[in-house]
Amino acid sequence: MTRTVITALALTALSAIPSQAASITFDLNCNLGQAAPGAMQCGVPSYGTVTFDDMNGSGDVRLTVDLTAGTKFKDLFFNYNGSAVGITADEGASNLLDPDDWSHAPYTGRFDVGALDGNDSFTTMLYGWNSASSNLGNTGGTDGTNNVNLTLEDFQVLDTLNQTYLALHIQNIGAGGDSMNAVGSREVLDGARQTDVSAVPEPASLVLLGTGLFATAARFRRRQS
Repeated sequence: MTRTVITALALTALSAIPSQAASITFDLNCNLGQAAPGAMQCGVPSYGTVTFDDMNGSGDVRLTVDLTAGTKFKDLFFNYNGSAVGITADEGASNLLDPDDWSHAPYTGRFDVGALDGNDSFTTMLYGWNSASSNLGNTGGTDGTNNVNLTLEDFQVLDTLNQTYLALHIQNIGAGGDSMNAVGSREVLDGARQTDVSAVPEPASLVLLGTGLFATAARFRRRQS
């Protein structure tokens, strides 16, 4: 009976190895630059989320914007603090990385990467490069020597005012289709003051746990024989 339980635990540990390492999600519940150029009002009803997904440790990051119904976004800006000197999105060749030089008036905080736009919901792949050239070529070949790995920690950086992780210009708000200056985020969905990588066990740790349990089961079997 004990051997059966240990074997079952080992199989469970091995089967729990995630196909995707982790993600971070920013809750868009802050108004930016409404009362004054540097003003930021948080705790307002959420306009949606922006999620960064680590794509199986490939060094590429998937960005997803999911807004409340009926809205669309224009000009997404976010922060970056990694080793890449160039960042492209999907098959685009233009470098979106220009540290501390992207902004959205009247908000005066500056960001590192911009500007992306599209309809809700929006998904794109981000690629890192060791070149700052304005034409980085076909991003489909990201395994070459010019590629730089992106990590989730690279994007957990506040802007130059130390207020928000990103800024998003939202359009089509309400029945009149009004346009808002910008919304941003300091929080994840659980209301924490800063984002955190989701608690997903590392594959290597799970493999060690599973093999250890199998070894324990084998030792127990030898003792019973």
